Amino acid sequence: MLVNQIVIVILGLLSSLSLTSIIMSLEDNYFGQKAYAHDFSTTDESSLVTLVEQIKAETQLVIANFLSNDNFSSHEHAISAAELIKDLENNITQTN
Repeated sequence: MLVNQIVIVILGLLSSLSLTSIIMSLEDNYFGQKAYAHDFSTTDESSLVTLVEQIKAETQLVIANFLSNDNFSSHEHAISAAELIKDLENNITQTN
């Protein structure tokens, strides 16, 4: 009985050591990798397009929630759309 317990402990230690070495070798491989990315700059045009797309999404949610009789969500999305329209108006007046 004691021998079985010792064997189980030794097997547990060996498996944890091998798992640790696998993890360490994976970390060594990943930390040496280069990562490539692109940083998109924000322009007036991209901000305008983003606002228009957000307004479209919010109004679609208003319609979808209204048709499914979810008046609370419909109202919340309508408020969000109205705020985005105000932002759009401010963006247009600042650009001109």
